[in-house]
Amino acid sequence: MFISIRTQSIRLWTVIALLALIGLSVPSASAQVTYDTNIYKQMVDASSSSTIPPGTEINLDNWTRYKAFMPLFLQVLFAGQYPIKFGREPEYKIKVGPTENYPYISQYAKDTEKYFAQSKLVPVQNGSYTISPPVQDSGGLPFGPNPTEPLLAYKVIYNFWMSYQPRIIDYFAFNWLSDRYHNITTTITDDVSYRLSHLSEPGFPHNLPYSAGYLSSGRYLVITPEQSKYTTEIELTPADPVKDPESYVFLPSLRRALRLSSSAKCAPILGTDFINDDPIFQIPYFKITFLGEKKLLWALLDTEGSTRPDSYVTKASGILGWPKPEISRWQLRDMYIVDLEPLPVLGRYCFNHKIMYIDKDGFIEAVVEEFDHSDKYWRVSPYRQRVLDYLGQKTLVSAAGSVNNGPVDFQNSHQTIAFQYDLTIGDKVPARLQDAAMAFPGSLSQVMK
Repeated sequence: MFISIRTQSIRLWTVIALLALIGLSVPSASAQVTYDTNIYKQMVDASSSSTIPPGTEINLDNWTRYKAFMPLFLQVLFAGQYPIKFGREPEYKIKVGPTENYPYISQYAKDTEKYFAQSKLVPVQNGSYTISPPVQDSGGLPFGPNPTEPLLAYKVIYNFWMSYQPRIIDYFAFNWLSDRYHNITTTITDDVSYRLSHLSEPGFPHNLPYSAGYLSSGRYLVITPEQSKYTTEIELTPADPVKDPESYVFLPSLRRALRLSSSAKCAPILGTDFINDDPIFQIPYFKITFLGEKKLLWALLDTEGSTRPDSYVTKASGILGWPKPEISRWQLRDMYIVDLEPLPVLGRYCFNHKIMYIDKDGFIEAVVEEFDHSDKYWRVSPYRQRVLDYLGQKTLVSAAGSVNNGPVDFQNSHQTIAFQYDLTIGDKVPARLQDAAMAFPGSLSQVMK
């Protein structure tokens, strides 16, 4: 599934209100950044010999020297153009280290080599592209580790969509939500991600016998607050990217499950900064433009320290959930930058531009930035990955491997941040969750039994 997994754990907090959704907030007149492709052209190309020496410390006094190595998100925080910004506290200093590279899981690498030449982009009626042949019976990156023109932007996005995920991952998500008045609420969920097809894992077929035409499933169970406990949602992502995702929820107060509408893509989710289309957006409904391959600053997180709440900034007056220096391995990383623009088939969509920074090392998302209908800077979702040790090697894992992510709404000074802990993968996942039925809505009737 897409981005994931972490954003859906926040959705559950709102389901108990029976999806009483509110309209989009009116953009603040104080917004100072507008969409301009020159912003991205000025970033350092991946092929450039320019670099930042390991050991360099970046702070409020010298950040402009390194501006060209920064995603727009970091530039905005250092520049202080919005109420949410970097201060002079030590946790906001960036110390640059050496670049780390991690190979794909062995089976995924083999499947990439075997299948990537078979994948084709096929036009759809609305002006975008889908992928052919169907992805269920193959594995690996559909367009290989070094996609090329033509249609490079679409190849990058489909590689991201099919980036590596294990068969099953279970973890707890601790979520902070902050409003413009610095009020903070928290939730905890128990989340499970299932890869149902396009699987690259030793001992398993690419397309599991029970996949039923789905690529992945996510299961999200509320642990706290008490009044929301046992609320459970299941998200199903079809293997066909043209098909709509499906959402089901179990409401303890009603003792039954409901199927939710997938049409309200832009509706904010009550009490959070997520919108319904955050976790799963449909590629064939967007025009996608390639903005460049760049060498940019981003951080991988320390595996152990990143699972403790005290490793993050928890002051609502600061950058909520910002990882402290002791767990942040800042480095220069090669990233693809693509611009997603909604096509007319979507009507008046949430934003005019969705900018995605895709880490070339595994085609993992790093940053997602959005501009509103006036092309003003609106939200950013940073995804900070930790390196996982799985099947005997260290690697990056799409979606559930991220231990800190969530939208920052610069226009309205809202923040929603989630981080993961107690993560288990594959055979280490509790036996009850390895039951294939748990990935599907029929299991919701068993939540309180």
